[in-house]
Amino acid sequence: MSRQRKSSERNRPEGPETAGHSEKNPSRPDEKPDRSERTTTTHRETAEGPITEYRAETWEDLQTLLFEDAWRPDIGRVRSPYVFRGQSNAAYGLETSLQRFLGGSERWDLEWHLLKSFNHYARDELQQVPFGAEFKAIAQHHGLPTRLLDWTYSPYVAAYFATRGRQDVDGLIWAVDYRTIHEHAPDEFRELFDDADLSVFDASGIDDVAVSLLREMGVDFGVIRNGGTTHILKYTQLWEQMAAAYPDDFVVFYEAPAIDDRIINQSALFSTTGNPSTRIDEWLAEMAAEAVRRIIVPAERKAEFRDRLVQANITAKTLFPGLDGVAAWLCEYFRPPAKADGTAASIPIPEAARSPGRGDLRSGS
Repeated sequence: MSRQRKSSERNRPEGPETAGHSEKNPSRPDEKPDRSERTTTTHRETAEGPITEYRAETWEDLQTLLFEDAWRPDIGRVRSPYVFRGQSNAAYGLETSLQRFLGGSERWDLEWHLLKSFNHYARDELQQVPFGAEFKAIAQHHGLPTRLLDWTYSPYVAAYFATRGRQDVDGLIWAVDYRTIHEHAPDEFRELFDDADLSVFDASGIDDVAVSLLREMGVDFGVIRNGGTTHILKYTQLWEQMAAAYPDDFVVFYEAPAIDDRIINQSALFSTTGNPSTRIDEWLAEMAAEAVRRIIVPAERKAEFRDRLVQANITAKTLFPGLDGVAAWLCEYFRPPAKADGTAASIPIPEAARSPGRGDLRSGS
């Protein structure tokens, strides 16, 4: 297993599409003036490190920030390199449900015990217990603490979650250039990206790499596939070996299997790390800060931004199909502007989304 570290420098050539908005691209139909000429956003170095942070003071600011760098002149299409995550409180970090579950115990060995036990009890519910990355996605979806973190391709879905919860604190949208992040991935992942012309995996792609590496280790995949506990243990050990080979760790994004309509409607995908203890926000600040933006949604703008999103049909009703989502949407729609004492009211979270990792793209809400 190669230990070669990938460069953190972007490999894309400098040009109008990568150099910012100071140069105009005549082939870009939606070309607008430079952000500094038409918005009131600010940026500063954050507590996470040298990650650029912007504050969207207006709806126009938010549109500019969410869709920046999305135009691809080489194909003449809007294809953003970013994935997004919305959080109702800007103070929250990128902490996985497993990290929250374990607290400061450092009992990372419990990850495989959780997965092993879930595998045992899930057999009555699942016709065939899936392997590896897909199995973790299903476990996360049903509320089991995992090392996965929820993201979305949709900037509006992330913006929606950033306006939820308490209305007296700023919300936050993370925007991460996943193509740059994958430059740090192990060579085995990079080779598949290059050979298949991929920019992001699906669960089967992650598992294809895992199976290949397990076979190199002399492990009988047939036994793993049907062995339940054996496949979870070997799969966990494989990721431990990859983490050991890359002491700076790595982050890989992969598309979620279409388990239910929530996954589809939220345009969801997951991130995973080699080491379950790695805090992704700290890793991003140290290894790829140039590929990350933090977009602050001011508390005083949450209600307005959410109402505009609702008008665009980004609501609890569409993101959480079912009666839980309908009930939350009705609460959003009919919510008074403020409580009787003048304090801002909170936006309820659908019951179906309260468990950590239920495809709700939240962290610590």
